[in-house]
Amino acid sequence: MKLKLTFLILPFIFLNFAEARFSNLKIASPFIENGGSGCDDHNCIWLTGKNFKATNTVILFIPNTFFSLATYNVEFTANNQNSGKDLITFRITDTSVQEIFASSGLRVQIIDNTTGERSAFSLLKKETPQPPPPPSVY
Repeated sequence: MKLKLTFLILPFIFLNFAEARFSNLKIASPFIENGGSGCDDHNCIWLTGKNFKATNTVILFIPNTFFSLATYNVEFTANNQNSGKDLITFRITDTSVQEIFASSGLRVQIIDNTTGERSAFSLLKKETPQPPPPPSVY
């Protein structure tokens, strides 16, 4: 009888130890540190941060809602030489999304497609190019 009890207890202890070890593993979520508009027409978005991967997708939302407008598979650069941070860039191709980006901005979220981890939302608005200064009269 003792022998059977020992076999029942040992697997239980092993399972609890395994659960404790795996529960301490944390998967790093994508983290957006900065972002803005780019390209000559300012219809591109750049994001810098940590834990970006080639498997990331960026989802664009209408501000103050969870209504998604577009999803982009993005270009990714790990540890950009200029900043030392990860970099994601992409062009907004839909003209209606470009108009919302210019008027009210977009909520941006990065999702790691392999782990399901998500970044916090960031609000970005298209930068309007400054017009050239008027010609000098002098």
